[in-house]
Amino acid sequence: MDNVTIGNAVGRNIDASARNRASVAEAVHMAPSALSRSISGERTFKSVELAWIADLLGLSIDELVGRKTLPFMAAARAKGSADAHVDEELSGIARTLFERRSGLAQLGVGDAPSFPRIPNNATPEQLADLIVQHIRQFVGDGVLADVDDLASAIETAFGIDVWVRDLPEGIDGYCIHATDDQVYGIIASTRTSPQRTRFTIAHELAHLVCGDNTLNQPHVIRDGSDDPIERRAHTIASGILMPRDKMLQPHSWTAEKIAEQAYKYRVAPSAFAARVKAGIYQEQLPTLAGAWPDALKGDATFAVWKKRNSAERKPKRLIHDLAVAYADKKSTVRPFALVAGFDDLDEARDAARAEAATAA
Repeated sequence: MDNVTIGNAVGRNIDASARNRASVAEAVHMAPSALSRSISGERTFKSVELAWIADLLGLSIDELVGRKTLPFMAAARAKGSADAHVDEELSGIARTLFERRSGLAQLGVGDAPSFPRIPNNATPEQLADLIVQHIRQFVGDGVLADVDDLASAIETAFGIDVWVRDLPEGIDGYCIHATDDQVYGIIASTRTSPQRTRFTIAHELAHLVCGDNTLNQPHVIRDGSDDPIERRAHTIASGILMPRDKMLQPHSWTAEKIAEQAYKYRVAPSAFAARVKAGIYQEQLPTLAGAWPDALKGDATFAVWKKRNSAERKPKRLIHDLAVAYADKKSTVRPFALVAGFDDLDEARDAARAEAATAA
């Protein structure tokens, strides 16, 4: 979009609000002349200025500038008749993540994303190995048994924001990437089982590492699709959660042995059986709940693990960086409050200051 188109849209939205242009300029820390020149198209709005104005007017940046298309590439995991790429609720969540992270990049807040070098013609198994090794450099080689463990490891190792929350029915996960804006994000649903949520996060990570974009290929996003993009992401996700160098190779697999390993890696026994190509029919295998050791009591039971891993997991890295931007007086508190879930701005200010004082 060119400066004139953006400026005209911003001017119309300001004029349609209850505020005049001078008060808007003051509220978003812009000189009135800079706002005027930007609205006329003579000056380019900074991303953070658009974010501040949008927050002030209660709009998304897309609504503020009149943009109809999504400002990022994306891939999704869905089932049934759900179409993640046209769902307004999901698009709004994705835009929030994009706008906050791209605004921080403009302010110079937060570390740039970091990805391993991907060799040409690498197989899905080799890609999974590379991803696993990259993660281990930051968090070691233990099993990332909880949703938060996996999400935090991805945020730390790759600089990808991970948000696990309620999503529209039928949509398991969504990922976005806009390289020039330093935006990489994964959004996963809490409506599925925790083991499926973990698999979805790994699946979306595979899409991001591979640079997949299915915005114009709605047929690709169906769960169980035969499309090569989805098959590759599925194989990589399996290799992330069940690393090749950790897979035991017993003389023969039994349902009991598979259940034991499924519990260890927090995956469905059927998924583990497929991973090691065990010749056991799915109906012979228990669910993950059935594979859970009976001897475990208290906080170690399946029910407690499921409840803990079915809750919303906010994007911790993004929230921390938004808090830093506020504490450093580079941003208002509204972006932090929106993502962190604060309605009271005074409470948000206190929380932001406290968060900014902690290590990333």
